[in-house]
Amino acid sequence: MCNYLRNLFFCEFQSDTAATAAMEVCSAVSGETLAVLDPDEFEGKSAKYVKQCLSAKIGITRFRQKLLADGFEVFALASVKVQLVILDFWPPDEEQDEQLISASSENDAVALEELLQQPRTPNVTDDTGKTALHHAAAYGHATPLQLLLEAQTNMLQTQLAMDGRLWTALEGHLDTVRLLVDGPTRFRR
Repeated sequence: MCNYLRNLFFCEFQSDTAATAAMEVCSAVSGETLAVLDPDEFEGKSAKYVKQCLSAKIGITRFRQKLLADGFEVFALASVKVQLVILDFWPPDEEQDEQLISASSENDAVALEELLQQPRTPNVTDDTGKTALHHAAAYGHATPLQLLLEAQTNMLQTQLAMDGRLWTALEGHLDTVRLLVDGPTRFRR
């Protein structure tokens, strides 16, 4: 097993009837229940949606979650057992870090999503100390900004609480100002 795999969890639907089904997420090591998802949080939902629900409950961003049965994009009503692996970020890589910053500055949400899914840390900086979040905010790119916030970028590292909001407000990007004000709490548990 690769050294970047840190924790292994499994999810299992537990139910007496289909009407009361729930998804229980347990530690494969201790058996401890980490979260329970209600049927409306997983029935007929995509893997991305389920990971977002898990993120809100266990505090691990969806980009660091890997469902070993991830080939199933939609969860069925029938009992299913899936395994969840939480990955550490890949080590820093200058080329990949530059691509992440570039995707943030150029509003390339597809490339940014792919980089965050590896998973790459969202807290990379350019040679001037500006983070990917700074770049997305400065150019008013709401989708990359939202992805970076969901990936739990470190707002304090970038001092974005002050200067990022000011940059976007001065540039007239009110939608990104809203994300900077509301986003950090929306993507945290």
